[in-house]
Amino acid sequence: MKRHVAILPICATALLACFERGPLETRTGLSQDADNASEVDGEAQEPAIEVDTVNSREDSREAEVDTAETAGDLAGPDSEVVLDVAESIDASAEVVDTEDVKPTDASDTTPVDDTSTGGRSCLIDQHCEGLVAADRCLGPFKCVDYVCRQDAALGPVCESDDPCVESYCDPATGACLEEPACSCEPGLTLRCGGRTEWSSNDPGLHPPFQGLTCGPPPSLSPVRLVAFEGRGRVRIEANDNVSTIHALEAPESPATMDCRPEACVTGASFAPAGRAIYLDAGASADFTLSVVESGPNRLVSLSATCGITREKWCADGVDDELDGLTDCADPDCANETRCIETCLDPGLVTWCWEQSTEFLSAGQGRSTNYACDPTPQPGREHVFRFRPYYSETVRFGFRAADGLSIKLLEDTGHSCRPRDCLATSTSDLWFDVVANTTYYIVVDSSHALGGSFVIDFDCNPLGPE
Repeated sequence: MKRHVAILPICATALLACFERGPLETRTGLSQDADNASEVDGEAQEPAIEVDTVNSREDSREAEVDTAETAGDLAGPDSEVVLDVAESIDASAEVVDTEDVKPTDASDTTPVDDTSTGGRSCLIDQHCEGLVAADRCLGPFKCVDYVCRQDAALGPVCESDDPCVESYCDPATGACLEEPACSCEPGLTLRCGGRTEWSSNDPGLHPPFQGLTCGPPPSLSPVRLVAFEGRGRVRIEANDNVSTIHALEAPESPATMDCRPEACVTGASFAPAGRAIYLDAGASADFTLSVVESGPNRLVSLSATCGITREKWCADGVDDELDGLTDCADPDCANETRCIETCLDPGLVTWCWEQSTEFLSAGQGRSTNYACDPTPQPGREHVFRFRPYYSETVRFGFRAADGLSIKLLEDTGHSCRPRDCLATSTSDLWFDVVANTTYYIVVDSSHALGGSFVIDFDCNPLGPE
């Protein structure tokens, strides 16, 4: 005779709890509740037994007899198990033949709920397959505490080594996308003939540029972008708080185009001696200036001069107007103090009727270009200081080796300067001097060999025959 067993609802309830109520802790709680319920029902099935030390021994014997009779009713191989708890079984509860019951593999278990946005109950990760995430950047679904949840640690990592490229995750696809981060949209503006200032603490710094094709290597420091519209030959000058500057041709649409490294036209790394760059803007051109500041808490400034047509800055080593002449070599700088040559003032005064014999090799090589002599004098020079008491004609008798010449310079308040030369000769020199005026008699050479010479200072002579 086959044995039939009623499938108890308590087991079914505990199994459903695995899928409907989530984590193991919840299931454990349900299981304990079910066990408690079973114990309660068991107590309802069994005769009431009261344990009381005060009760009589006779009552105890009656309880033992009742218990024995109950146990006897449950015994027997062919008897059908009937429990009071079966009253909670639905009238349609299925009776299964135990010979047809087979063990179930956990991997074949199908979750109770099945949604497309997570929250599905699960035992293994395979139970989470097929779920579609609203935000795929949060990672794939995994079975965590018996519930399908997205694992952000397994999500895409979107990064870019280029500071001018921003990488981000697309929530719809989970793919990494890129977009320009260097828009070349300046936060400041510089105009011709104007000046712009800012603090290095101001916001609006731009990531450093990489791969610039002009000027010094780009810095790794953030840069400040300045818009500039120039015309003609342009000089942009910076104060001491600028470390480097590059000029890039501005894109037509700064808000949408990247800063192109190949658009760099010039650049400079500033030393204390020179702090300017030059641009050729033609009729008109737009530029973006990339400025690296020298440090925090600094007042930074730029100024611009446009349409340069002459050598105006005579100490920067640049041919300002592109005429082939630089700084002091350009006549435009002739009146600049630093461009004016000076000869060594000997300090001692030579008087009338004196004679001096010297060797030019003992002189100084400081003066080359004299206003009274078109021939450059690159050799050493020897200088005499002469101050007459009277206004008279003086003959400076001069006998010297070839290539040497004598020159008369007047002190105009700037000591001995070749540009104040009044007369020159390779032999005797005659000149009408003015009383109490300081003159300089200079012997110079057109070559570096030098030589010996003799000078006679003859005051009020009879004059040339």
